[in-house]
Amino acid sequence: MNSKTKRIILNSINAFLSFFIIITTIFLMIALLLNLFYTSSYVEGYSMQPTLNSTAPNIYTKWDTVYINKVRTYEINQIVVAKRNVNGKNKLIIKRLIGLEGDIIQIKEDNGHYNLLVNEELLYSKPIITESQNGQSGGSVDYYNSYLDYINRYKGTDRIVKNSLGEDCIKIYKNECFLMGDNWGETTDSLTYGPFNVSMLIGVVDIIIPNGESKFIGFIQGIWDILTS
Repeated sequence: MNSKTKRIILNSINAFLSFFIIITTIFLMIALLLNLFYTSSYVEGYSMQPTLNSTAPNIYTKWDTVYINKVRTYEINQIVVAKRNVNGKNKLIIKRLIGLEGDIIQIKEDNGHYNLLVNEELLYSKPIITESQNGQSGGSVDYYNSYLDYINRYKGTDRIVKNSLGEDCIKIYKNECFLMGDNWGETTDSLTYGPFNVSMLIGVVDIIIPNGESKFIGFIQGIWDILTS
């Protein structure tokens, strides 16, 4: 092998090694940044159906995966992840953010629906049904009754305030947030636990990857959608 051939081989090896080092460095930097900004979790249970776990047939099914943005600003109607202390251990729960400090919340029956209002503006409506998204008994009717129980429990305190029509609403105190599940027949949330301290929030769900789909492809697609939206 002559010297010219050796130089070509050595140059090729050096070019490959340089390319490999650059690509590895880029991936490591991306992984570090993602670790700083994101964490992932599985979604357990049916409380956020049909938004999450819409295809889960039973409790033995692997759940949807979510990627949680740890640095986003919190806004009403986001899906968020929070910590809840259960027997001395922190358990992650995934719910919808309904209220923050100073907000007033009301559920109002109207024309076959329960309207959820935040600061007297409609956030969403639920049909009046007697079973949940997962087919269990109770549905939105029992959830609405839980809301009425909450109002009655705190009536006469500054937790319950009047809106412009003189109707009772739940007030969110300083450093608090109010969380609800989308599936009113299956959720256990702030109507049971009470409001959460905002320090218990982990972050905002940015990316949802349904069970059975590639997590890698789903995450890359999710990041692309965020960057291009």
